[in-house]
Amino acid sequence: MADLEEFQVDESVVAPSGARGVICDVRRMTNGATAYGVLDTTGSIRYYTSDSIKRVL
Repeated sequence: MADLEEFQVDESVVAPSGARGVICDVRRMTNGATAYGVLDTTGSIRYYTSDSIKRVL
């Protein structure tokens, strides 16, 4: 079953480590899961699955 895209580019999110950022990339991994590239406040891009990030309200 394919992942449903729960997040979109330009959404603000927070990772479990407390890192905040904006989604800048959405990719499909070889296993079929979706990975979201998050540009954080330090300028780094890290990739997370939808289970690993939450929207900033």
